[in-house]
Amino acid sequence: MEKETERFLQAEETAAKLVETLKQLHTEATSYQTATKELDVVRQRLLKLIESTEKIATNSHEVIEILKKIGGPEILDRLLKIEKISTENFDNQLKSLDALKKLISEKFNNQLDSLNELKKLITEKFDNQSKFLDELKKLINEKFNNQSDSLVGLKKLIIVTLTSSITAVIIGIIALLR
Repeated sequence: MEKETERFLQAEETAAKLVETLKQLHTEATSYQTATKELDVVRQRLLKLIESTEKIATNSHEVIEILKKIGGPEILDRLLKIEKISTENFDNQLKSLDALKKLISEKFNNQLDSLNELKKLITEKFDNQSKFLDELKKLINEKFNNQSDSLVGLKKLIIVTLTSSITAVIIGIIALLR
């Protein structure tokens, strides 16, 4: 009886550990979802930067056309200044794009690594849960077999008791009839 109680308590403890493990797994999966959303934000920023660069290029072209029409040394000086500023802005944006590309690449690699880790963790957890379920099945089968054996023993005891009682009644009846 003590072994059965101990096994039952052990099975209950194992089930509690299983629930805790599943909670931890849920928390990790949620953190991976958050990282994916952050990558979407970076992608949106990149699109805005590309649109901004396109507008600047279009505006620079229009200014150059106007300056060609107007002409003059003063306009040429201003044009050179604007060109210098545009070049600097373009270089800065190019640097920003390179940095953003690097950041996206790092985030992607980190996400890939995280997903691989999650896959590994899920596989390990699945294997552990499979082993746990096998052990639980074995424990339940053992308990069932023990209870089945107890019932067979109890059945035999009842049959012996009934047989003894019937024999005693028959002997009593025979003794009364004599």
